[in-house]
Amino acid sequence: MTDNCVGMLAYSKCGRDRKRLFCVVEVLDTDFVLIADGKLHTTEKPKKKRLKHLSFIDAQLTLPLGDKELYKCITEYEFSANRRDSFAKG
Repeated sequence: MTDNCVGMLAYSKCGRDRKRLFCVVEVLDTDFVLIADGKLHTTEKPKKKRLKHLSFIDAQLTLPLGDKELYKCITEYEFSANRRDSFAKG
């Protein structure tokens, strides 16, 4: 799973960023990956996250993407999946 998860979309299961959708940018080792969403955590400063704290979904992006494109892809997926109200805060 860790070898081919770059570009996959995943929801954070815990932490202050839980219930947010992120994209896996890089695999560090068998337990940790770097994730970004283009706004809170950019591709230049991704967040280190354990794999067990992520819930992967059946969507994958082709990387590399800029921050604006990554954020746009993530918000479009969330809007189309009706996961989150695009006008709600938080």
